[in-house]
Amino acid sequence: MAVTVRAVVCHVSPRPAAQALAEGAALAARVASPDAPAATLYGAALTGQALALGAHQRAVQAVDLAHARREGFTILQRPTGGPTYRAGEGIAYLALGLRDASALLPCPRDRVLNRNVRGALAGLSAAGLPVHYFGREFLSVERMPAVGCGWSRNAHGHVLLEFFVGASAPYAPDAAYVAYPPRADAAMTPKAPLTFAQAFAGKRPDTAAPDADALVAVALQRGWVATYGLDVETAAPPHATPLNDLSAHDVMEADDALRWSAPREVPIGFVSAGLRVEGGVITDARLAGDCFADDAGFTLLRDALVGNVPSPERFVAAINGAFGAEGAVIEGLRSLAPVRDAFLEAAR
Repeated sequence: MAVTVRAVVCHVSPRPAAQALAEGAALAARVASPDAPAATLYGAALTGQALALGAHQRAVQAVDLAHARREGFTILQRPTGGPTYRAGEGIAYLALGLRDASALLPCPRDRVLNRNVRGALAGLSAAGLPVHYFGREFLSVERMPAVGCGWSRNAHGHVLLEFFVGASAPYAPDAAYVAYPPRADAAMTPKAPLTFAQAFAGKRPDTAAPDADALVAVALQRGWVATYGLDVETAAPPHATPLNDLSAHDVMEADDALRWSAPREVPIGFVSAGLRVEGGVITDARLAGDCFADDAGFTLLRDALVGNVPSPERFVAAINGAFGAEGAVIEGLRSLAPVRDAFLEAAR
């Protein structure tokens, strides 16, 4: 017999990205209480113009900060992994919080996005055009990327998923804002993003395209709520301190003591490694990039490296222990070889 899942739903008026992303994460955090509903849903049309970096990205490697500042962009770092997404006018933002990855339906440990994206697919498709997921970091309309996705899972198993829906503005930033080097493997380069407005103009010119707020409403109600038959209670937006604007301070300050590798290309984007070595021993280590990963993996990796002499054998053992078959989940890479090579470069 199916068990009805309790869920909190919060659809708010348009919000600046820094506020909306903070509220979405704060609402998702409520699943930590055993007496609270096991799922939370938050949605808002965004205002202003911002770039939302993935949780593991290093800002100075991922974004042309000077150009973004000149153009008046707020630069945020969101709690979920993945590439940089636009977060502002023309973007609909959705956040799904889960007590564990199987809160809505059984979910293998390495299928967090694959299993829990179904509500978004059903809801956004209900807006008038089919939306599909082909296993990357985006959802597609007309086989073109249209929605950026991200996920994170903390040490307690609590999951947050975020979706940046290109209503009338593309979810991915223009190339001028990207600091990564050009891709060497053209097959890894995603197609130019499509907006829902463009898709409706091309496919259904007789129908007005839904705006960002309408996409939020249909995704929440005809998506997750209807798809999973959720027992819903509505909620006011939680109190949350807006995310810090990285463009307002020196983003190098946090990691300028580390020696960093150049970004290395992987299917989802790039990864890099940072090390601090003192007296021939590793005193700090960090993996950065566009990947999706369990938070625990980064802690496991650092703990396995700090206090040890840098060597190929130590890097391989630490990386396999953190993200190998028995370790934390990491997605967006075909293998762990680029991570190993990045640490070897940082050590040199």
